[in-house]
Amino acid sequence: SEFNLEMIWNMQAVPDEILEELVEIAESVREVLVDPKRPVTNVTEWAKRAACWEKVKEVPFDFPPELSTWILSTADVREKKTQGRKTQRLDNGIGAEVEVLTLGPQYWVRLRDFGVQMKKLSDTDRSFISYATGERGKPPTEKQCIRLLEIRDRMVDLGFEGR
Repeated sequence: SEFNLEMIWNMQAVPDEILEELVEIAESVREVLVDPKRPVTNVTEWAKRAACWEKVKEVPFDFPPELSTWILSTADVREKKTQGRKTQRLDNGIGAEVEVLTLGPQYWVRLRDFGVQMKKLSDTDRSFISYATGERGKPPTEKQCIRLLEIRDRMVDLGFEGR
């Protein structure tokens, strides 16, 4: 389970009851940091050590039952991560489409000419590029755009400047 930070983000404020708990946790962590028996004199150096973090993990903490609404179940966490990956893939696809279309058909003609001259484009690569040049009469799909950007990156690595 995890703390539901999204609820705080949506509220754009941290509720007082959570602030009170955070202060208590901070005080306990401070005790670990400034413990006179710590193995490193410099507090900031001590805080960076794995041993310090292990000590912090040992600090007892009981989450108050009244704050249980702020805890996400393991299943909820898994679902949010799955949704996040789906959203990221969608955003990446949209970003790829925007980038391919923004570069314009002439860019892709120059890229194709460069790749052909260098003998570094497969028939499949040229087929994908034909969508970006407008030769197919319809724009490339999201997946095609992702592939086009991979082709572009390969050509740039070979010296294509795009101008």
